[in-house]
Amino acid sequence: DIPKLCKVVATFGGNWDQRVNVQRSEQAERLLIDMAALKIADKVVKPLEEQGEKESRRVWNPVAAKMHQGKYGEASRIKRGIEEAQRALAAERKERGEEFVPALFKPSYSATGQPELLPSAPINL
Repeated sequence: DIPKLCKVVATFGGNWDQRVNVQRSEQAERLLIDMAALKIADKVVKPLEEQGEKESRRVWNPVAAKMHQGKYGEASRIKRGIEEAQRALAAERKERGEEFVPALFKPSYSATGQPELLPSAPINL
């Protein structure tokens, strides 16, 4: 829900994987982007065995594999285990008084609202 104090400047409609339209205040609705017309970019990632232990694809691969097999209960169990382990790590950091330090992005967003990659980020390419 949008707080009543906020002024709506645009509304969006459509489907995220098809056509997305935008309508700004008193203007006519227009096409913002046609996702169906876009080419899907090839993924360029290291094989799982070469990825770091905390890289997203490696962490969540067992969940995705179970989902592809239709084993949703097992996927949920694995997902809960991953989340509990991440919460435990966060609690340990908090107990030691350690602040979480991101490996890839600056802790705060840029003026544009976009995350900024750290110059020293070990990009997985």
